[in-house]
Amino acid sequence: MKSIICAAVFVLLVAAPTWSEEVADLQGPYPAAGDFQVAKLYSGPTRLPDFKGRDKDFRLFRTRIRDGLKEGPNFAGEYRVIQYGCGTGCSDVVIASNRTGQAFNFPLGGEENAYLSLQFSLQSRLMAAQWYDFDKDSCIIDFYDWQAGKARLVKRGRVGTNETCYNEISDNLNKADVSQQPAPVRLPAE
Repeated sequence: MKSIICAAVFVLLVAAPTWSEEVADLQGPYPAAGDFQVAKLYSGPTRLPDFKGRDKDFRLFRTRIRDGLKEGPNFAGEYRVIQYGCGTGCSDVVIASNRTGQAFNFPLGGEENAYLSLQFSLQSRLMAAQWYDFDKDSCIIDFYDWQAGKARLVKRGRVGTNETCYNEISDNLNKADVSQQPAPVRLPAE
């Protein structure tokens, strides 16, 4: 009986096909930062995470997180985005509240989301994240709405292959806009 269960687990975990979401080309209109404005900007004292309690999962990166928080909020009114390297083309992201000190994981990062680049502002909850998917040879842009320590995916789309991810997010969005426009009509010369 144990061998049958082991064989079934092997098939499910190793031999079974993987299902992955196909990502379509990014289509406009894109979410706008102004549509996700924060109600107020936090200007009080910075609180640091509780690395012995609530935020213990982040204690290995406590120096980077503390140093980041000391620079003040830079995202969604009260948060600090802290991005640090984990190898070639690899980075992780922690988002921490300057108001409460609580640290949160961002849903992208690590080797699965190579060449991760972020675009965000203090006045908005919207974050654009550009990353490379090795398995699909695709440069992806995701838009997230950040509220109460959670990122909700608003829109996702493919903007090109690996080389596209070396461009700035805004450049790739501009190129995607142009590629979606109809070709100009040329009038015959008189």
